[in-house]
Amino acid sequence: MATIVLDKGRLRDWQLSRAVLDDHDKARSKIRLMAHEFGVDVFATENPFDLSRKGLRARSLLHTLVQTIQDEAIRTIPLRRIQLYPNKYEEAEALSQRFTEIAGHCPKKPKVGTNPPRDILYFEALSYAITVLDSPELLVQLALGNTDRGPASE
Repeated sequence: MATIVLDKGRLRDWQLSRAVLDDHDKARSKIRLMAHEFGVDVFATENPFDLSRKGLRARSLLHTLVQTIQDEAIRTIPLRRIQLYPNKYEEAEALSQRFTEIAGHCPKKPKVGTNPPRDILYFEALSYAITVLDSPELLVQLALGNTDRGPASE
């Protein structure tokens, strides 16, 4: 699980945790701690109800995270993954140029047949965050309180 914290458009924190994949209690604790530590008021996440290529384990974790965020009364913005680049490695390169603090984690495209580097998860999380950041109409809706709190209310 990768988490990214932006504050006023600046990258403030990024974390990658493999330990939470099979332990939903740890995942809940991590999200609650992060929300309180950084004063998070909006979470942008992949919509757990969209069909995706994620496996059952990852989708189950995503459901847990969205529910935890909603339980904390934090606005949740479930998003469909929009690929603006030919592949996620080109997207990661572009994002690492915009957010130079994380450039050292920008992975190279792996050889065919090998697993993708885990650091690609940072950039997938960052792409959700900037979808909100770069969408003026979505920001206006947030300011007005007109967005729903999650997938259950779609």
